[in-house]
Order: sequence, then structure tokens, then C-alpha cells
Amino acid sequence: MDDINELQNECYEEIIKVIEDYKDNNDMLLKIRTSVFNINNIISNANLTAQKKEERTNKLIQNQNIFKDNFMNHNKFFYLNKSNIDTFFIYDGKLFNTIDEDNVHKIIMDNLNDDKNITPWKFKTKISIMKDIKDKLLFNAIPESETMQYVINNLYPSVFNSKDEVKYFLIVIGDYVLKKKTNAIYFISNTYKSLLNDISDMLIKQYQIYGLNDVFKSKYQEHNFDAMRLIKIKGESNYINKFFMENIITISCVCTYYSNKFGSSELFLKKRRGLQKYVNFFKNKTKNDIIKIFYSKYISSSDSSNISLKNMIFLWKMFLHEENIPCIIYLNTLKQNICSCLNIQYNDGFVNVKSNVLDEIQKFLQFWNDEIYLQEGEYNYYELQEVYNIFLDICDDDIKWNVHIISKIVNYYLPNSTIKGNVVYNVVLKKWDKRHQVVSFIEKYIEENDDFIIYDSYESYVKDCHEKNIYIAHKKYYDNICLSYFNL
Repeated sequence: MDDINELQNECYEEIIKVIEDYKDNNDMLLKIRTSVFNINNIISNANLTAQKKEERTNKLIQNQNIFKDNFMNHNKFFYLNKSNIDTFFIYDGKLFNTIDEDNVHKIIMDNLNDDKNITPWKFKTKISIMKDIKDKLLFNAIPESETMQYVINNLYPSVFNSKDEVKYFLIVIGDYVLKKKTNAIYFISNTYKSLLNDISDMLIKQYQIYGLNDVFKSKYQEHNFDAMRLIKIKGESNYINKFFMENIITISCVCTYYSNKFGSSELFLKKRRGLQKYVNFFKNKTKNDIIKIFYSKYISSSDSSNISLKNMIFLWKMFLHEENIPCIIYLNTLKQNICSCLNIQYNDGFVNVKSNVLDEIQKFLQFWNDEIYLQEGEYNYYELQEVYNIFLDICDDDIKWNVHIISKIVNYYLPNSTIKGNVVYNVVLKKWDKRHQVVSFIEKYIEENDDFIIYDSYESYVKDCHEKNIYIAHKKYYDNICLSYFNL
């Protein structure tokens, strides 16, 4: 703005110049006098008009700000530009979703049309709101507590063993989305490789963010141990994939929020020593260190026994499974690595070593040989847990396995058996011919009752089993036998 003194001087000079030009012209001097006398009214009116315009403008600005604040508080819009394409998102307080730009404009205009105080600046306000929306970047969004609990509760305890494990996984993805530099390589079980592929595909499709599979691995390939981080996932992979598929935008917003909140996955890990122990399992270790851990848990010295290569390989696989770590030694070099690291001789087997675990495995294999026979049949199948329970009853030893170990034993040592999931097919337990037991009960029930209702008959079946202290088939199996018996 020009200096006021300068403006005053310019006005004085211009008036003096005009007077000087017409100093000898009486008529013109009279006109100059009249103009000078009238200028006060002109300027006063102009000033009044300017004041009213300013007041109107200030009122419109006030109304506009009130409208914008109210609109932005009630309509949570966010923005991303991906490959030079504007993408808009809407948040309802729980979930984030995409929204067409045309619909954003419509929502703004519908609200503007309802507010008469802003009518003169309707289109100007719309432009201003669109600018504000574009300043609200999606990955800076702060989700409500309900949103974060929704994500966490769908992943814990069904997918992760703790909430810290959930948050760590989400932060890792958040770090990647926000392009935070890290040298870490994250390993997950090969079972969930499809999950990472799906997440990668969804990030590419939704945000054009590439390269997730460069930082997540399911197979060891001579990676630097200090850079390796472990992520433990459990549960049914289809459920996890479906949850991510249906909620990828919401999940990614929670991921970036946690990443921003905690700084990075590494910073988050520093204050959680319990989680640290597993995630950094390989840190500051060598292959020999891992072999020594394996030896301490599964093997001991013995002057009178050996372990075959087949059994050692199984023990190694069992170790990897129990520790939930990737295989860092190729099986074709395992013999060499164990012998060199532990100074163990090999002569058609590892010499002067034994394993209590193998003793337990042998008991199970003996049980299988004595108590189970192969027989094809639609209903000749058992859940592995059922097999395991009967084994424990017969063995009467303190064996602390789980169903997954049973599955691995059967697959490894009994290749003629058919296992899908946690069910073994085409086998019959001598101690419990499940199909025969159920069919016999059904026939007896029919003889003693006029009507046959599956639900009621199952209640009687369970009661009968309790009275006789015999094994009980699950209701689904019982129902299937009933349907087959009556050709339904």
C-alpha cells in the first residue's frame, strides 16, 4: 500500500497544478471551487458504500467460515492424488471408503443450497471447500477409536496372539505405505503368502503403491540375519484375506495412523521386549547359533544311539514349526551344517546322539500301526484331535504336542494316509469305529422310538455315550451319517 503522506502530497500537487493552469480563467476557477466543495460529499458517499461492502464481505466471510467448519465436521472427506488422478474418500466414523468426485460436489451443493446465508458466495464456497478437502490427505487421517478397535478385534485373537502383534504388523505396512526407509525384511509363514500377495495387489489397485513383496518374504534366501524380522500369523487364511479385501482402505488408514503415532515399527518394538524376543529372533545370531538352539531343545548326547538323517530332518522341521521361523539351512546341506557346527560324526546316521522327541514319535507310530487300519469309505475319517485324544488315552504319557505336529508326523512318516486340513481320511480306529458306533445307535433308536428327529436323537446319542463312557462323535459327523442312512 502506498504511504499516506505520499498520497496526500500527490493530491495537493494535483490541485495546485489545476489551479495554476487556470489561474487567469475566472470561469474555470469557479468550476474548480465547486468541484472541490462537492468532493467531500462524493468521497463521503464512496466511503459509506465501501464500509457497507466491507461489512457485507466480512459477514459473508463469517458465514462462510461457519458453514465450512460445520460442513467439514459433519462430512469427513479425504484426498489422494494417484497417478495424477484425483481420488476422494469418505469416513463415517468407523469405515473409510472411496467416493466419486461428482458425489462430493453434490453433497457440498446440497448443503450450500440449504443455507441461505451463504447464497451469494455459494460457488466460491464450494471451490474453497474442495481446496480444503484436497489438503486433508488420506494417510494423515486420525481414525476414531471405534475404527481402530474394529480392525484390532478382527485380527486378535483370531489372527495374532496379542494386540501388540497386531499393531506391529499394521505399523510395518504403514511404514511401507508412507515410504519410510528401512533395511528390514519381514518373514511370515508360507501359509500366508497369498495374504501378502492379496494385500500387495490391493495396495497397487487402490493407491498405485508397488513393491510390498520386496519387504515381505516367506522363504529365506541368504538374507542378512540382522535385517530379518519375524511376524507370527495364525488362523484360517481365507478369513484373513476376506477381511483385508473388504476393508483395505480402512485398514491402511489405521496402518498409517499407527506408523505416524509410534514413528516406525522399529521404534514401536523398542518398548516391547516380549514382542522383541520373537521378532528379532535372528538378530545378532549366525546359522551355527540357530543349530545350537535346535540341538539344546531336541537332541542330547548318547553313547549307544544314533539318529537317522530322515529323523533329523523331521526334528529340524519340527523345530522350525515350533519356533515359527523360516528355514535358514537348505535340507541338502543340513547334514553338513550339523556335523561341522556340533562336531558330530555321521555314519549312516548321526552318531552318539538321541532325541526324546523321537521316542514320543515312535510311540505314536506304534499306536498308529496297532490301532489304525486303512479302509476307504465316505465316512471313514477322523479329526486329528480325535486321533490324538485316543493316542493319549492309550499312551498315558505326558506328551505335549498339538494337532499340527500330529499332522506333520502323519504326512512325513505315513505317506499312504490322506490328510486334508485337520482331518485324516480313509482310516478306521480299532478302539473306536466311529461310523459303526453311530449307525448302530441309529438303528437301535429307530427300534425304540416312533419318530426320528435328528436333533433329538443326537441328544440321546450323547447321553448314551456318557453312560457307557465311550467316545462321542461330533454333531456334524452324526448328522451326515443320519442323512446318508435315510438317503436324504
